[in-house]
Parts: sequence; C-alpha cells; structure tokens
Amino acid sequence: MKVQSVTIQSTIDEQTFRDFSYFHNLTLGSRMTGFVVSSALLVIFGAVNLLTGSLLLFVLCVGFAVFIPLLYYLFYQRSLRNQIRANQLHEPRTAYTLTLDDKGVTASTEKERMDYPWKNIFRVYRTQKYIYVYIIKNRAFIIPLKDVKGATPDALWDLICSHTDRTKVFARAR
Repeated sequence: MKVQSVTIQSTIDEQTFRDFSYFHNLTLGSRMTGFVVSSALLVIFGAVNLLTGSLLLFVLCVGFAVFIPLLYYLFYQRSLRNQIRANQLHEPRTAYTLTLDDKGVTASTEKERMDYPWKNIFRVYRTQKYIYVYIIKNRAFIIPLKDVKGATPDALWDLICSHTDRTKVFARAR
C-alpha cells in the first residue's frame, strides 16, 4: 500500500536515546572498528615483544589494548547518563511531530516548525526498530517504528525511498 503522507509523534525515552547514541557514535562513527583494530595491533605488537623477550612491553601493550577501550566505554556511559538526566528521558515523552509527504519532512514542536525538502535530507537509515532521518551530518530525527500509525513501517520506508536520492538511503539488518 503506497502512502502519500504520514504523521508521526516521535516518543523518545531512555532506551530510544541510548539506541540512537550507539548507532550514531559507534556504528556510523566507526569507533568500534577503530578500537578493535588498534587493540588487535597492540596485542600483536605485545606478542612480538614477548617472543623477543620483552615482558614489560608485552604487559604494557596488552594493558593499553584493554584499558583504553574500557576507559572510553566508561566515560561514554557516564556521558549518556548525564544527557538522559539533563533531557529528562527517564519517562517517555513526545519530542516532536514529523510529517513526511511529497514535499519533504516537516518537524514541529510546541515552539517551532521547520520544513526540510527531500533534496536537503543528508541521509536516512533504517534499523530493526528505528528510522533515522539526518538533516545534517550530526543532527537526526528519530522515528521509532512502534510510533508509526496510519501506515506500515515498510510503507513509510517506501515513501522515504521514493523521494530521497538512493545514495542517501541505507537499510541496516532489519
């Protein structure tokens, strides 16, 4: 069923915010890949030093391979908790209302209304539970698929894909 327009009240809660943060910072930012590669290289360098008889360099390399990602993870989780507390996301709340139609995306809150034509959309990603509509590289609207009413998630995705340049649309492990 092809839809012409869909209006969604995006409800953001702690889990939704965490899921978006993990997606944006770890998946898109490729930070996990960087940590895995750098930790693997440190372990390999440490193993070579162990084989050449330098136990101290082995311990230092393996220690850094474990300590740096662990330290990043702890600070990242602390930052997330602070953002959740600052934005009062412990209770679900409607963050904004999005209307997607032939013209583009209209976002409205109690205070403002903004229109984003399809040609100006930076990127769109679909995951199992969300669609993320990036209007610029570091700003996105979160559409929890559970909040989509009046259309199926697939119909909404088809609407987005029919108006957005194919190079800007990505579906990830649905």
